[in-house]
Amino acid sequence: MATPNTARNKRKRERKAQNKSRVVSALPVPRELLVAGVPLEPEIEIARQTRMEALKAELLEMGAQGRFEQAIDSVMGMLVTMERENDVLAWRVLQATRYRFGRSTERLSRDELKQLFLAFGGDGVTAQTERELPVPAPEAPEQVSDEKAVDAPSDTPAESEATTPKKKRHRVRSMKVAANVERNVTTVLVPQDERQCCNCMKEMKPFGYVEHETIRFEPARIVVDVERREKLGCDCREDAVTAARVNVPNVTRKVDASVLAKLIKDKCSLCQPLDRQRREFGRMGLEIPDKTLQSYWDYTTDLLGPVGNAVLAGVFASIIVAADDTHLKTLNKSQKHGVFRGHLWCFVGTDGTVNGPETVAYGYTPSWQAIEIADWFSSIDGFIQVDGYAGYSREVEDDEGETRVAVPDERRLGCGMHIRSKFHQALKWTPSFGPFSGWVKV
Repeated sequence: MATPNTARNKRKRERKAQNKSRVVSALPVPRELLVAGVPLEPEIEIARQTRMEALKAELLEMGAQGRFEQAIDSVMGMLVTMERENDVLAWRVLQATRYRFGRSTERLSRDELKQLFLAFGGDGVTAQTERELPVPAPEAPEQVSDEKAVDAPSDTPAESEATTPKKKRHRVRSMKVAANVERNVTTVLVPQDERQCCNCMKEMKPFGYVEHETIRFEPARIVVDVERREKLGCDCREDAVTAARVNVPNVTRKVDASVLAKLIKDKCSLCQPLDRQRREFGRMGLEIPDKTLQSYWDYTTDLLGPVGNAVLAGVFASIIVAADDTHLKTLNKSQKHGVFRGHLWCFVGTDGTVNGPETVAYGYTPSWQAIEIADWFSSIDGFIQVDGYAGYSREVEDDEGETRVAVPDERRLGCGMHIRSKFHQALKWTPSFGPFSGWVKV
């Protein structure tokens, strides 16, 4: 059996034999400069030296044969390929640098807005003097509203003064209490010896009240409703009777529906975890085990499942449905670190009119695969407005085995914010150095 030292010596001898068999030719630069400052493996350095030596030998052979033009073309082709690769790498480095250290907002500076204003035909004097630059647009046609008379005079001094915008005062908003809030009213009467008039000595009549309000907070509390049913029995021990229940629940549970509603409201609306709610119940005097509270949550969400499906179906029936997703960390002990990245989807349905009614529904997928969202989008008959996620254009198989696109192009609408970001990117990355002359530096 060969020892490790024997095997290592054998590999060294084979490597020396390979080096001797190579065509060695002097390079125009020292070999140390080929990998200067780059921490590479020895195999990569040897392969680079071999390619350079072979290239020089090939060019020398072409020169000896008189094929100088072919040798020059070969070198020029390699230089063009290298320059293109360097341009691509420089572009990626610039993008990564701007993404890491550049400004993340898409708001344009004053100078950038000024250039756009002038590019769209704006006035140079206005660009220098005005604080807020208007959007260059043709003048709107003269229109007369129904409330205004057709023959009403215009451009009068009084009207021009009235149309002058006034500076708005920022007032501090006062607190408002809704009308349905419980109010405990305590009426304080005037003492009896002060109810007579000092002039005519007659009893005065009430004409109003002076009210002083104090807003008080009462923390939530646990209330136990006990229905005590009487039991009767005879001394002869032959007969007994128990009073019937007055309020018989449809489902026998230890807690009322109000507790289940609090679980849903606090977790879904206030983002309070179940464990935090369990400790809150404990401070109120109710100790609930973790598994019991989790079973209540599962039971309630199962009850609301059909309601959610009905809402989702109503949104999918809209003329235009906008869809987008966001990452949602999901707990799972079987996954690495106990967490995996799920996706929460939001669907907004509208009839297409400006400021029209909108309906919202949500969905969840454990991954970002197109097959998981295909059933949703196949249920939509109207237009679908989505972003540039590649899964929308991917082909999937339906229940009948037919291949189709998740979101058809003829019914797909683009996202205005994503379109705007492309224009903003083109403006920021205008071709400042080398082959990328004109780029904006971060």
